[in-house]
Amino acid sequence: MKTWFLDQPKQMRMVDEPPTQLTGKLVKIKIEQQLLTNSLFDIYLGNSEREYPFVMARNAVGVVSEVPEGVSMLTKMDRVAIEPYIPCENCDECRSGNHSDCSDIVELGQNHDGLLKNFVDLPYTILHHIPDNLSNEKALFVSYVSFCLNIVGISSSFILLMFAIQAAKGTALSQ
Repeated sequence: MKTWFLDQPKQMRMVDEPPTQLTGKLVKIKIEQQLLTNSLFDIYLGNSEREYPFVMARNAVGVVSEVPEGVSMLTKMDRVAIEPYIPCENCDECRSGNHSDCSDIVELGQNHDGLLKNFVDLPYTILHHIPDNLSNEKALFVSYVSFCLNIVGISSSFILLMFAIQAAKGTALSQ
């Protein structure tokens, strides 16, 4: 398995790591595409305070390569969008079902290794099946669109009328 570390500004290093064995309810994902944002580029350039080394990237899509027994929501070869937040499942908020207010949340690429890898083991609860009619490029923006919809209070039953991606500039537009 390959992992790309940012050792210091403008210095990346690729490390070959041994394959991992799945534990618990983790699912192995082959990363197909990552979204590298302006803020990550600023970190790469050294324009942001950061502890080094670390693995960048918080938005990615991939293909399920291994599923443990007991996880029936996903099957091998499913395409998935990866949610960048992993709730701890142990704090009072998580135990009451309010995962968005988790007091010990893991944020991929921020307080935990990111997704700039070729394979990653993640909880099935943060993996979302990508429909066949949605490209990987558009699926990379799902977390941004859902974040915006959550802010304005649009329910999950609302139909998104227009979603366009200006891929060359990497911006998402929605109405």
